Order: sequence, then C-alpha cells, then structure tokens
Amino acid sequence: MQTRQPPAFLRSLIAFGDRLQKVQIFFGTFVVVSFFVFVTLDVAARTLETPVIWAQEVAVFSYIWAVLTGSGIALRKGTHFRIDLLLNMFPRGLQNFLNIVASLLIAVFAWLMIGPGLQFAMMGIKRVSNPSGIPLIYPSIAFPICGVFFAYYLLESIVCNACGWQTAELLRKPSEGGEA
Repeated sequence: MQTRQPPAFLRSLIAFGDRLQKVQIFFGTFVVVSFFVFVTLDVAARTLETPVIWAQEVAVFSYIWAVLTGSGIALRKGTHFRIDLLLNMFPRGLQNFLNIVASLLIAVFAWLMIGPGLQFAMMGIKRVSNPSGIPLIYPSIAFPICGVFFAYYLLESIVCNACGWQTAELLRKPSEGGEA
C-alpha cells in the first residue's frame, strides 16, 4: 500500500521551515537560559546589596526574544491563536471560516511586526537604555525578525492547505507515523 506523498515544492517549503524552526529553537533556548542566568544574577546581587542594573534589563530583553521566538514556533505547530475545544464545537464549515479569519488576523499582525516594527527598531539604533546604556535596537529588532518567521509559517500553512494537506501532517516525523 502506497501512501500519499506531497509534491516536491511542498516538501521543500516544509524542509526550509524545519531549518528556520531549528534556528529558532537554538536561539530560543539561548535566550531562555540567558533570562534565567540574568534574573538569578540580579536576585543574587540585590541580596548582597550590590545591584547590577544592566542584569535586569538583559533579562527583560531576553524575555522579549523568548516570547516572540516561541510564538513563531507555536504558530507553525498550530498551537497558537486558537482554542481547539471551542473551535471543535462548531460545524466544519464554520471552523474553516474561523481558520481563514484567524489567518487574516495573523497576516495583519505579522505585517505590523515587520513594517512598523522595523521602523520602531530603527529608532533604537540611536536610543539607549538610561540605566545601562544598552542600545534599544537589541530588544526591538526582535519584532520584525520574528514577524518574518510568522509570515513564513503563515505562508507555509496557507500553501499546504491550498494543496490539500494539513501542515501538522507534514510536520510529523516518521517516528510519529507521518511522512518526513
């Protein structure tokens, strides 16, 4: 029995998305660990009554990156922006309509993160944080960069659906019973 195979261009689209996701997971892990380290440093320094002012800011900047990076991965896996329990209560036609509305809202959000987000980030080139002197480009550039990930994963999902595939089907690895 032969299983259905997605077209080559779709496999390429998913393979590129897999590589993007690996980069996000690597970087996301780094910023989560950084967040933990700098929060711990900040708490320890305050306990010793020698505050390290920049540690709190680096922790906040790491948190911004962690949230946005994780949101992109969640979007790709279909675990973001919807509540399945409520969605599954509706008839299939309404579910499809609500998924289209959600995709449109995600597209608007991605555009806001990329376009105006880039303008906001560029303002951070000349601005620095008062307590530490860290240029504000570092946290603010997360918005347009992660917006690009959002846009790519949304495009990937739309193309998969247009070709009659669910993105989740194509993201499963062979050990989970799906096609690689």
